[in-house]
Amino acid sequence: MSFAVVDFETTGILPSYHHRVVEIGVTHVEDDGTISFRWETLINPERDLGPQRIHGIHAADVLDAPTFSDVAAEFAELLQGRVFAAHNASFDLRFLQAEFERAGYWLGGGTPHVCKMTLGSRFGLGGSYSLSHACTTYGIDIGHAHSAGADSFAAARLLAAFHAQSNTRPEWLDYRQQAAESGRAYSYPPRTPDRRRGESSK
Repeated sequence: MSFAVVDFETTGILPSYHHRVVEIGVTHVEDDGTISFRWETLINPERDLGPQRIHGIHAADVLDAPTFSDVAAEFAELLQGRVFAAHNASFDLRFLQAEFERAGYWLGGGTPHVCKMTLGSRFGLGGSYSLSHACTTYGIDIGHAHSAGADSFAAARLLAAFHAQSNTRPEWLDYRQQAAESGRAYSYPPRTPDRRRGESSK
């Protein structure tokens, strides 16, 4: 099974209160646990940025950044045929669903996923733990915390560490089957360039 490890930085915690995604990070983890690909982009949320002290993103950073609709097709392609993984999957899945629906995408009857907060209880980390704590326990440098790209990469390395210890466990076979069934036929518009923090468009 292969994974798309996703992290969002957002303007708040509740899509139902019109909170939006302001940064996306995606890291691919392959069947053997190797990390094969990284992608990140800032997103113009078309509203205020919320708690900037947490994500560190400023209005100037997203002024010329794409909207979620601009990158939705490319983002969907990065998830295609992979198991969605996130450190706190319930949080990220709420925003995934809300943003894709706003962009006119229908995700069907749910998204196969792995939540590393849930998996952590099987690897000696307890039932609830921060990404920073988990990475410290496994000797993983989290880098720029609360950057979607850095958090996605750190979470992917944590997933690879879990995978190295558990690739023969029965639950992984269930995830593999879910991945095989999760392909969806999207019609992709042309790709849009991604924006990272501190970059400006020309």
